[in-house]
Parts: sequence; C-alpha cells; structure tokens
Amino acid sequence: MRAHGHPTFLVAALAALTVVAASAGCSSPSPSSSDGGGSEAGVPGGVGASCMLNTDCNDPLTCDFGKCHQACLRSRDCPSGELCVEVSGYGVCQLPTEASCAASGATCPGALVCAADQVCRVPCSGLSDCLTGQVCSSNACYDPSDLGDASSDSPSSG
Repeated sequence: MRAHGHPTFLVAALAALTVVAASAGCSSPSPSSSDGGGSEAGVPGGVGASCMLNTDCNDPLTCDFGKCHQACLRSRDCPSGELCVEVSGYGVCQLPTEASCAASGATCPGALVCAADQVCRVPCSGLSDCLTGQVCSSNACYDPSDLGDASSDSPSSG
C-alpha cells in the first residue's frame, strides 16, 4: 500500500471545504460596494446598510428610514455635506441619497418634507421643533449657514 497518496487527498478535501465555507458567507465582507450608497454601505450593518432594527446596525449606528445612520447633535458631527436631522427625538446624519427632493416626483423619507431649497428637512412650526443650533424658516429646520444672512435671529451655535 502506498500511504503518501492520502495526505494529498486530505489537502484537496480541506481546500474544497474552505471554498464551500467562503461561499456560504464565512468570509469577511468585500471592501468595495456596488450599490453606490454611503461609505460603508457594502458592509453589513455599516452606514447606509439596510435595516429594520437598531440591532441590525453596527454599534453605535441607528436604524432610521430603513438604513443605518450615524447619530449626531449638529450637522458638524456628520461627514462633510450631510445634515443632522431630528428623527424620533434624536439626531441622525442624513445620507446623501435621502437629502435631495429635486427630482420630479422625489419624496422624502419618513416625516421629512421637501423644503424650498429642494432638500429633505424636518418640518417645524417653531425653534422647539428643530435641533439645537438650527432655525425654523418657512416651516422647515435649517442650519444657519444654509440660510446665510437670513438667520440673524437664530440662537448662537457653540
């Protein structure tokens, strides 16, 4: 009997099992994303990933509008260009795909409204409806920098 043929078989079997395990989801996620979402949209539970519950998102992200979001107190807590919007009593960084309502027939997620600048914003009837540092103008919450000189009556930002 030739014993040296058996180790080759075992190596081949282990290699086949490794390929099967990788195709079953036991490998790390690919760093690239083909869905064009947020910077981590291709990462399960990352920013922009689909979710139903907060636990579907990586800690400390929250699940809002069916996507994982970063929490914030003000827009400066968010990646450049993203707004901090109030959702259910707390702030989340609005994903770029949720911000624009400029396209014909585009709708805003959740209770957000399409404001005069064609950006999805939190509706308001006064300052108490907006996050700290934001102003209520034309029934929508704005960061003072989004309004320019028209925000001179806004509270000071810290």
